[in-house]
Amino acid sequence: MRNLYIFTRSFPFSDDEPFLDNQLSVLANFYQSIIIIPLMFSKENNKVLPANCFAYDPIIKTKSQLYWGGIFSIKSFPMYFWDITKNFIFFNFSKIKLALISFFFTNNIIHSKQLKKIISDSNEMDVFFFYWGKGFANLLPFISSIKTKKVVQFHGDDLYHYRHEGYIPIQEFIIKNADIVTCISNDGKRYLGKYYPKFDSKIIVNYLGTRDFGESKKSNDGIFRILSCSSVIPLKRVHLIFEAIQTIYFLNIEWTHIGDGVEFDELKKKVKLNKSDNKIILLGNLTNPEVISYYKNEMVDLFINVSEFEGLPVSIMEAISFNVPVIATNVGGSSEIVNPLTGILIGPNPTIVELAEAIVKAKNINLSPRKFWELNFNAERNCVKLFDSALS
Repeated sequence: MRNLYIFTRSFPFSDDEPFLDNQLSVLANFYQSIIIIPLMFSKENNKVLPANCFAYDPIIKTKSQLYWGGIFSIKSFPMYFWDITKNFIFFNFSKIKLALISFFFTNNIIHSKQLKKIISDSNEMDVFFFYWGKGFANLLPFISSIKTKKVVQFHGDDLYHYRHEGYIPIQEFIIKNADIVTCISNDGKRYLGKYYPKFDSKIIVNYLGTRDFGESKKSNDGIFRILSCSSVIPLKRVHLIFEAIQTIYFLNIEWTHIGDGVEFDELKKKVKLNKSDNKIILLGNLTNPEVISYYKNEMVDLFINVSEFEGLPVSIMEAISFNVPVIATNVGGSSEIVNPLTGILIGPNPTIVELAEAIVKAKNINLSPRKFWELNFNAERNCVKLFDSALS
């Protein structure tokens, strides 16, 4: 059997990549062993991994090492010079800064002795799976001679140029040197296909999906319970949910938010001044298992996501897996999950009135989104589908 090498951002030393928790138990059945190589350290590993799964210590031990470790190397200079020239960014300071940061980072990882040893231990029967389309994926142009099958996965932040001043360094080189390029949404595939049409044949869609934990209970006491789960930062626009429910006086609403961030204190101040009769609960940051526990043990009638940008939101997949209808903004790949079977799609820049009207409408319609989840976003089924491609 083959071995699978998974290159992560920090998993299993953080909770930042919860999707991998969903996939590992399935992948363990396909491979003799799974070797996880995290880039950075976040905390002690307290995750229970499958018996045939092993995690190395992170390649980068300190934040300063992340970039400055490669400052004296020029190995990747020809590639970056070509990329800068092709994208004509010489006179754009912010883009040049992105390129320089990426340049130093890439030189750092390609000279890592630990990484060189890991790669040399692999053989052509194995599979390299780069969980993100930047970061560790910057290695791809430098290991093109290795016969190991190379799969790279694009999400949102690593894919869309408009999230990074209109430029993501060496993205074309990464795609060129991968055997399979997988996007977690159709929107992502269309985006990459538009930018790199000559590589379109190797770009596929594979939804991440979530695990099956059953269904949430619906409220039966006259309260309409709304849940949202995201960082409280400007692009997530959580304040819109607060402002919308302030205008709905004729429903008995209980809104719970999971997550914190730079605007969390400001949100708490607003909640203290809440003048409506609606109840608001701010739980702060929870781990993914704690979020799952909330769905399993609490009543949830509606999930809301009003983000300005998205890839394909796992939080929405999670909601519909518990048979909870969704209101979401029509951004990124959200429309691939939210449809008349699963909820209500609102404009990318909704007004408070538009969101309030959608909440009232959601209260008055009866949806069962779990069926759509079973067909499209079941993590086990989608994981098998992806690695069938990698093994072929």
